[in-house]
Amino acid sequence: MLKNIIYYLLNLSFHDFDKELFKILKNNNNITIFDIGCFKGVFFKKFYNSRLFKNRKIKFHLFDINPNVKKYLKDYINKKNIFYKYLALGNKNKIQNYNFNTSFEASGSSMANLYKNDKSWILSRNLFLKFFFQKTSGYKKIKVPVCTFDSYVKKNRIKNIDIVKIDVDGSEEDVLMGMKNSLKKKIIKSMQLEITGNKINFQNKEKKIIKFLKKNNLYLKDSKKIISVSLFSSLKCTENLFILKNKLS
Repeated sequence: MLKNIIYYLLNLSFHDFDKELFKILKNNNNITIFDIGCFKGVFFKKFYNSRLFKNRKIKFHLFDINPNVKKYLKDYINKKNIFYKYLALGNKNKIQNYNFNTSFEASGSSMANLYKNDKSWILSRNLFLKFFFQKTSGYKKIKVPVCTFDSYVKKNRIKNIDIVKIDVDGSEEDVLMGMKNSLKKKIIKSMQLEITGNKINFQNKEKKIIKFLKKNNLYLKDSKKIISVSLFSSLKCTENLFILKNKLS
């Protein structure tokens, strides 16, 4: 119960670009939204439950390799307009190890090793959980299927995507490398992207991603620091909103 409260409190500050994203969808009657790293669906549910889209055609493509997500979204994944995949998006089609944080699955579970290898992050979070009498059982490796964004889009004949949200705790560059063709074709209208990295080289990673997306006509509209990740750790994280050039206002 406590972990759920912490997770939802954190998400109150994480996803705060709603005004801009709703503006993009304003006059669109055929909407497609990708939620990569959907977990319990906090992001996509804002659009699914909004009265603004009640009489419009809206499709959701959800991706997460957390083995518990199917249980969390049991009331949604059988809907005709919701397509959930137990699938990681990356730079190649393959099978890969996933670091599942069994202590607190909402944070640090990733294909990347950033959180798993950060001793100060793990120690501080474990102490916090123990203070509230929560179990701290550590990480578990799970082999999961991976495919590229481009492969999925091609296979499902998707021609237009209004919003792509990416929250993958450090493996976002792999996701982006797997969507080069979709970016080149300008089928993505906006992207909400969480960027995570070590503090020592975070600026370089952030600049590299911003430059890559700008080259593909997605421009940085806004950026917010996620303070909770930086506390008592060597990590840094930002939430970023990118908009296709011709959609900028």
